[in-house]
Formats: sequence, structure tokens, C-alpha cells
Amino acid sequence: MKEENLVKMGVPVIDALIPIGMPRDSFVMIIGESGTGKTALMLHLLYARLKRKEPCIYICFDDSPNAIIQQLSSFGWCPTKYIEANLLHFIDCFSYRAKQSNTLPYVTFIENPQGYYSMLTDIIASSFEKFTLHNCQGAVFLDSMTEFLTQVDLAKGIEAIKTWRAEFSKSRNILCFGTFHIGIKPLEGVEEMLEYIMDGIIDCRFEPNFMREGVLLKQLRIRKLKGAPHRSRWVFFTITRRGVTSIDVKTIKHQTSL
Repeated sequence: MKEENLVKMGVPVIDALIPIGMPRDSFVMIIGESGTGKTALMLHLLYARLKRKEPCIYICFDDSPNAIIQQLSSFGWCPTKYIEANLLHFIDCFSYRAKQSNTLPYVTFIENPQGYYSMLTDIIASSFEKFTLHNCQGAVFLDSMTEFLTQVDLAKGIEAIKTWRAEFSKSRNILCFGTFHIGIKPLEGVEEMLEYIMDGIIDCRFEPNFMREGVLLKQLRIRKLKGAPHRSRWVFFTITRRGVTSIDVKTIKHQTSL
């Protein structure tokens, strides 16, 4: 892999595990149970790309664009600045549930997402055209793949994800990230298929030994990453006003012993 095709994520806890960077043409799944920090990590990855003036598309299934903007603002990341600079665009596949439409210029509103999977590839591509993207720029964030797959025929939904990996990650060198919630009964068995498709997998969990004691401490690891060396050890992290931050093990042991 040539160095120009590798990119730092801009999230220190992730960059420490990928010393020379992630291949630009990667489709990465952030996977874990509810509450383990998947969306916070996704938002930090989004902010890191925006800081580098890379256009980003955030596809909302689990929440509205306004809610995502509020979460970004809570970290002090000033999303309005990037929206006004035409660097951040939303595809809203959530608000239809409340029978609300969205006519804001930085939002593409989907009136009825159920069964529209065949159109979403074209919608993403046309959103990129608004950015006049060059190769090796930009990122797509899909939050979440779980919700997407509950709204469509499973086989066709998985085929759509394969298409996005081929058309956006591989053909255009655009980073793609998606969250996936484990433990959803209708999607049992889908996790293994997605793991096979993905170029990278970031696992998030509650550390099991502390959890048995009633203490919820978050960990993440790079389980898989094609095309670049990576460390697969579990590392502790927390979510602060500055996003996702690593925690020293000695500090954790001291705090939990008090």
C-alpha cells in the first residue's frame, strides 16, 4: 500500500492502534452493543475529516440531522461552520417517521426509506456531485447499518452495502464508516456476513471483568483492517467533552478501588 493511500483518522485512540494510517479505500464497520460508544466514535471520525476540509455525507437512520448536529455541538465542534462551507451534507432517512419533511439545503430528505435501497446508491452519488469531489477526498457515514437492514429485504440490503463498498470506497477512494448494533434477533447471522464484506472492523464493548462487578468501562479494538498494520489489543476509552479519549489502565484501577 502506497503511503499516499494511507490516512490518519485524527482520533488519537484509533491512530495509536493504526501506526501508519488506514487505507483510504476502506469500508469500516463499528460494531458493539448499545451504549458502548459507537456513535460517539463515528462522530469523532466525522469531525476529524471535516477538520481536514474533506466533504462528508452522514446518512441518518437512527436519529434526525438536527439531533446529530446537536451532538456534534455538545463536543464543541461547531458543525454549522462546516455546513456553511458545504463540507457536511445529511441524507435524512429518519424524519419520515414523525411525518416531517426537511427542506434545508444541507439535507436530502427521503420521504419513504422502506424498500428504496436501489435508489440510495444514486442519492449518495448525486450528493457527492454537489461537492465536486476529487479522488481521495471525503467520507460517508452510515448510522446505522442495523436500522437500514431492518427496513429492506436483507439479501438486497447486503447487496447494496457491497455496491457502496465497490462504487465509493474502491472506485472513488472514499472512506466509508457504518455502525452495527449486535444482539438484534431479526439480524442474527447477518453480522458474520458483514464481517466478511468489510475492510475493517472496530469492536466496542464493556470490559467484561469490570462489568461483572457492576462497573461499565468502555473498550475498543481494531479486529480487522486490510492493507495496513494494526494493533488488535483492547484499549480503554471514555467519552468526554472533547470526544473519544483513551484512559490509562492504572488510573482505572485506582478509581475503581476507591
